[in-house]
Amino acid sequence: MRRLLETIVLFLILINPLKADDIQSFEIDGMSIGDSLLKYFNEKEINNSIKTEYASKKFYSVHFSSDLNNYDQYSFSIKSGDKKYMIYDLSGDIYFVDDLSGCLKKKKEIVKEISSMYSSIKKENYSHKYKTIADGKSISEVTDLEFKNGFIRIYCNSYSKETEKLGFKDSLVVSISNNEFMDWLNNEAYK
Repeated sequence: MRRLLETIVLFLILINPLKADDIQSFEIDGMSIGDSLLKYFNEKEINNSIKTEYASKKFYSVHFSSDLNNYDQYSFSIKSGDKKYMIYDLSGDIYFVDDLSGCLKKKKEIVKEISSMYSSIKKENYSHKYKTIADGKSISEVTDLEFKNGFIRIYCNSYSKETEKLGFKDSLVVSISNNEFMDWLNNEAYK
């Protein structure tokens, strides 16, 4: 876990100050918004990955497990029909099974580090209840950091036992999204 925080801090220090408020300058294990997913996975791997589809079909997400890097899982959101597989949202998950307090502690450290480097970003903290998943008792503790062309969202998911039966795992998620994806997610994805 400490390695994750050190990696995030080191990367943020190395960002060109002129581009620090550009969401495309942020990376998760070397991957960025605007990259082609084909840079990291071939088309067969993408097509055979676990997918999340939404009521609105403009975007879908693909998920890959990882044992090699800082995260247990990576997720990428791409536009439906885009053969270049451009990344609009990417996230890394670290599992904190039945350890919400540990997750919240790590989340607080990451938010503090990023916030201290970028005083001009807007920060919003809130709780979200997943009303439409399983028994509706799962929650997420969220911090959004808003940049000029996107967001970094850092959150802890704590899933109910019923939701865990569906394959969901308690986790810390660090997500980078551009404005187009976030606007769609907040206003169209579930309608």
